[in-house]
Amino acid sequence: MVTLSSPLLVLAILVTSGCTYDFPFQDPDLPWNERVDDLVNRLTIDEIVPQTMALYGKEIPGIPRLGVKPFIWITECMRGQFATNTTTFPQSVGLAASFNPDLLYNISEAISTEVRAQWNGHAAEKKYDTYVGLSCFSPVINIMRHPLWGRNQETYGEDPFLTGRMVWSYVKGLQGQHHRYVKVAAGCKHFSAYAGPENIPISRFDFNAKV
Repeated sequence: MVTLSSPLLVLAILVTSGCTYDFPFQDPDLPWNERVDDLVNRLTIDEIVPQTMALYGKEIPGIPRLGVKPFIWITECMRGQFATNTTTFPQSVGLAASFNPDLLYNISEAISTEVRAQWNGHAAEKKYDTYVGLSCFSPVINIMRHPLWGRNQETYGEDPFLTGRMVWSYVKGLQGQHHRYVKVAAGCKHFSAYAGPENIPISRFDFNAKV
């Protein structure tokens, strides 16, 4: 399965396709590794750095000389895309209470359709706004461990097994079943450099994960 965990892989996909190609990385018939290597070798450091930034209200700039279009990282879609004219589903903890992974798969599949449609519409108008990208900062895979945490509703509860099953279904539905391309990129959070909030040894209100 191909995932969009790298901004460089995103760039390789977002280039306009056609009958002829200016660069090898634009050719969808080539293997992924060849396309990515070709693209990376053409980028300067000044071009690479902005591609890794995810800022609210800030688009990732395109690279006109390579035909690479702008992109927007910030998209949330754990209970529907956080944009106008989209469907709102129950919070994750409510969906977990259904104990129904198939239901979550169907919901995330519907969400991905709306995310992709929003992207297509905005990109066609050259609008790269927050919450209309293809990289969903979802699902939340944290285990609910403290009642005072302000984001408990975004989790699938206390049980790691249930959380794992629900997250698996959500990611599968969101990214689609195509053998080569993802429909929307899922971004499980908050795994890296994330601990707490146990309220020990300091208050959860002051917790800071130090890497």
